[in-house]
Amino acid sequence: MLRAIVAFVLLVLLPAAAYAQTALTLEEAINVAQEQSLEADVASFAFTSSQWAYRATEADFRPQLSLNGRAPGLDRAIDEIQQDDGSLRYVPSSRTSSSMNLQVSQALPFSGGEVFLQSSLSRVDIFGDNRFNQWQSTPLILGVSQPIFQFNELKWERRAQPLRLQIAERTFNESMAEIAVSTTQAFFEVYMTQMEVDAAAFNVAINDTIYALSRGRYEVGIIAENDLLQSELELINAQTALSDTQLEYERALDNLKLALDLPENQEVEIIPPSSIFEMDIDPAAAVQMARNNRAAPIEDNLTILEAEADLAQARAENGFAANLTASYGLNQQSTLLGGAYSDPLNQQRANITFEIPILQGGAGRAERQSAEAALERTEREIQMERREFDQEVYYEVVGLEQSQRQVEIAARADTIAARRFEVANDRYTIGRIDVTDLFDAQREKDQARSQYIQTLRDYWTSYYRVRQLTLHDFRTGEPLRVGQ
Repeated sequence: MLRAIVAFVLLVLLPAAAYAQTALTLEEAINVAQEQSLEADVASFAFTSSQWAYRATEADFRPQLSLNGRAPGLDRAIDEIQQDDGSLRYVPSSRTSSSMNLQVSQALPFSGGEVFLQSSLSRVDIFGDNRFNQWQSTPLILGVSQPIFQFNELKWERRAQPLRLQIAERTFNESMAEIAVSTTQAFFEVYMTQMEVDAAAFNVAINDTIYALSRGRYEVGIIAENDLLQSELELINAQTALSDTQLEYERALDNLKLALDLPENQEVEIIPPSSIFEMDIDPAAAVQMARNNRAAPIEDNLTILEAEADLAQARAENGFAANLTASYGLNQQSTLLGGAYSDPLNQQRANITFEIPILQGGAGRAERQSAEAALERTEREIQMERREFDQEVYYEVVGLEQSQRQVEIAARADTIAARRFEVANDRYTIGRIDVTDLFDAQREKDQARSQYIQTLRDYWTSYYRVRQLTLHDFRTGEPLRVGQ
């Protein structure tokens, strides 16, 4: 219910008001992207398509009712008729015929066969000198068609379809989690360039003041011309950097709007996270979460199942095979419609067809060996992929823990560098240090701030990456089920 309310607000009220509230936190930006972005729509459509495909396949295993027939058709021609004495005569003929058949059938997945129940009616009319008409009815026929020692595609398909649906569900959740990762990257790209613009604007103001101060000192002979030229060069570089960062900021902001599917002219202000989540995640537990929640293990099971089906088919198609068809029912014929249903006669049909490969030139054995080798190769590849996947999850969790520590270190370094620049600026103002030391402090301040923001970005990207890999929210202790 809460999710429906959020979707209504994001998709209806916010667009209608042209996003009156332009400030977006990281979590809000992710929610918007998962609700209305083009990537979310693609993931949703893919999941819906998989659901309908599953339902369509499931319907194949339910009883099927069909009605088919042939409308009255005219057949007028001169036909070749063989006489009792063996001679041939060409006789003009004219007739019409029509038929209708109603059938209920039920597939038998456990055996690969089918049972059916039929009822049919047909009529023939002959015109000319020997004019007559005739009805033929089959009120009821119960029959079965059963392959024997053959590949049962229905059985394998019924085992595979639930796996495909599980894969679709988990892939959808993974897509939503991937949107969270990409949105985080786009969000922090805006934040980083925004901070770079602020830093560049600050540097322009500071360097303008420094240049004015340096020019005054040069005029009274306190500093050399080289220091004055360095101050002017730093001012020009700061102005150039401001122009470049403003362009990068606009590009990053447009990329974020594209990721959130916001209008191009929409004003957006981002509110960066003020803190991080302190979490102690057991890497081994995270690996187990990934195995339980991700699509990859189910995809592996499906791949093995398909390889086993290929092997079963290769064995079945190169050995004894037969088909049994049998039916029992009633039928009758008459010149009157009512008579065609009076005192019906029994109708029985049964036959068995078979095929036994005798000489194949080794083709059958080769196909079986190929299928067996393919199954073994698939199992080995999956073992390797699972180990690689477990390692990826393990080291992503370890990297997240390291990012937590690096954020604290980078925050402390940013504070120290900012304070050092303030001290250096004050000391330069009173002439206690030269301009080179001041600009060194300024560059270290900018580098420390950039490193801090980059570290924040790495942490939040890693945080949502761990959620994507495990499909588990370690803050709430619940599996991720987004948008379904």
